[in-house]
Amino acid sequence: SRPFELVSGDGFVKLAQSIFDAGKYFNASSNIDVKQLIPSPVTISRNIDNLYEIKKNELKNICMNLKSYCIICDFWTERYSGLSYCGLALRFATLDFQLHNFILGCILEIDKRPVGCNKVQNVFQNVKQIVTHVRRTHRQVKLKQKLQLYSDTRFNGAFYMLNVFLNVYDDLGGVLNGVQMEYLTNVDKELLEELCDFLKVFDESINQLSEEERPTIYKVLPIRQLLLKHCEDACESSSEIKELKSFLGKSILKPHNYKMNFQMTHL
Repeated sequence: SRPFELVSGDGFVKLAQSIFDAGKYFNASSNIDVKQLIPSPVTISRNIDNLYEIKKNELKNICMNLKSYCIICDFWTERYSGLSYCGLALRFATLDFQLHNFILGCILEIDKRPVGCNKVQNVFQNVKQIVTHVRRTHRQVKLKQKLQLYSDTRFNGAFYMLNVFLNVYDDLGGVLNGVQMEYLTNVDKELLEELCDFLKVFDESINQLSEEERPTIYKVLPIRQLLLKHCEDACESSSEIKELKSFLGKSILKPHNYKMNFQMTHL
């Protein structure tokens, strides 16, 4: 995103003037000063909210008449700030085969509130450190399964990294040096197993909602209820998993957040 003052900068004015000078819509005798065409930043800031409401209502009217469309979810990390974002886009084709694309929203993935769950996070960080080291040194060729590095842009990426790590846990001693062995000793294998079992249900839910050959919107509510039930405090769970269940159940899957996201995603 850029400030409104960008349009009054010398560089932007020179660029716009060059475009007009090279355009074929004006004859050679035209003498257009681009500064007279560019609106003031104050004018833009005063009218941007009203313009947003107009465009939002236009998009709603379009969506009401759509018979088929595609929702695209995209994740990326901004290079300089390190912040991760989630973008949502709507695409559809008209009867004359014209493709239309609308950006519905762009939000931070997480609201940066304290998560807690310190022991679970320690397991994750130690596993990530080991996986990063092994992949960088190309020692994973000695393992029966290729380690998976965590990715911010992959659904349930934490589960894939932890689950593969668990599968090769007993073989890691032969590929790690002394420093990395300290990270391995900090990984509680029993907690890791319990964590993978817990996250597996989320992975299965994502796979069910990601089918391409049939509609899945009717599965949203039942799967949400399944996940809420899965996050209930069970007596057989360890204290670390109970803490994680409490966080996910109250902060991620709580009703008012879900209602808002459902309405935004399924216009």
